Amino acid sequence: MERVLRWEVPVDDEWHDIGAGRVVHVAARSYRKRPGDLVEVWTLEVDYAGDGSTADLAMRPVTVIGTGHPAPSPAWYIGTAIVPAFVVHETGQSRHPLDVESAAGLVWHVFGRKP
Repeated sequence: MERVLRWEVPVDDEWHDIGAGRVVHVAARSYRKRPGDLVEVWTLEVDYAGDGSTADLAMRPVTVIGTGHPAPSPAWYIGTAIVPAFVVHETGQSRHPLDVESAAGLVWHVFGRKP
């Protein structure tokens, strides 16, 4: 059985493991601490055990770089994510419950490390 899984990759110059299956989509829809600091990668994975677990999945290390930054070497390109032009935050204030922040210009590129 095949299934699509979603992986979070922080924008932090570190390597992070995701499933080794075929990449079906890359996006920047959410964030951890500040807008634009998280990339999401969806991969198509085979569930050999048939139990829905991710424990038996082959993994691969990936990293995120910005446009104009040096690409890791040796590595291969996986996909690109464009941060939404506007990010909405809840302020917790009753008079102005939402704050809209422009985050235009952030484009992230995901690379996998070659063995």
